[in-house]
Amino acid sequence: MILTIPTLLFLFPAPALASYQGWAGATYADLYARSPNQYAYYTWPNDCVNFTSQALQAAGEPMVNSTGGGANPDPAQWFYFRGPEGSFGYSMSWINAEYSWVHWLQYSGGKATFIGWYSGYNQYIQQPAGLGAGDVVFYDWNGDNIIDHTSYDVGYGVDPNLNKSWGVPGQLTDDHTSDTTTIYHAFWSHLALNQDWQKTNIFLMHFNV
Repeated sequence: MILTIPTLLFLFPAPALASYQGWAGATYADLYARSPNQYAYYTWPNDCVNFTSQALQAAGEPMVNSTGGGANPDPAQWFYFRGPEGSFGYSMSWINAEYSWVHWLQYSGGKATFIGWYSGYNQYIQQPAGLGAGDVVFYDWNGDNIIDHTSYDVGYGVDPNLNKSWGVPGQLTDDHTSDTTTIYHAFWSHLALNQDWQKTNIFLMHFNV
């Protein structure tokens, strides 16, 4: 891996910015969407929320850790740290989709705002109201009211996965689906990638500057 200047900026967990900057999170997400930042973070077999959390931190979202240690199931906590000799700790909200949803919905202190629920043919909408770079998309794939996946919005463009079919522009997201499988600049609803889209419920969370 060539360590360019943007790479060096995010090589290690950075202190929080003065305010939340979605562009910084989007820059981080684009940088590590296809190659995980293993210098700074452990990768999980289901790595989507870990990746989203990293992008949120890169955008300036401060960690919340009043208890220390990990894996911490308290949904009010949101943190990750690396200790000596390869040790690390984390909250479940940092790595688990349902815990992450509960944390940002109920414990964000106004930092995050729920802005929409989309299902069925609404998933074709190119620009969901209020969604933009730095926001997070939560997916319930099978309609069982349990969040299964998250992605990080990186801005408006054309999904490269769709160019051979209909190539419609819209809000794009970056994801990790596992520690080895990644998604770069996908249409926000993952419509072209989700065979069960008719069962899927999608929830949007806006992060406030």
